[in-house]
Amino acid sequence: MQKMHADHIKPVIRVTTDPGGERLPVDQQRMVRPELNTVANVMPCCGPCNISKGGYGLEEWRALLARSAEIVAREKSIFRAAVRFGLIRVVDEPVIFHFERKGATK
Repeated sequence: MQKMHADHIKPVIRVTTDPGGERLPVDQQRMVRPELNTVANVMPCCGPCNISKGGYGLEEWRALLARSAEIVAREKSIFRAAVRFGLIRVVDEPVIFHFERKGATK
């Protein structure tokens, strides 16, 4: 079973590094849009999805996922070969998240 994360539906971005990429001490880290850090704006999410979503809003992330095959195909010849050999099937279907399938509200 996957360890679940608490994902912000409307993103709350934590700034943990300086512009050079060095980790900031905890007392210097900050949150962008801390007013969105509420229980009403949080839902369970698997770790890999939460990390992938990052600072994207839900609809931005949905659009990125919908384009993911196009993005990978442009960058990775091995992906294009796997599609040609039928090992990967790219489908043009809408991205519907688990909570939407289960009837939860946005």
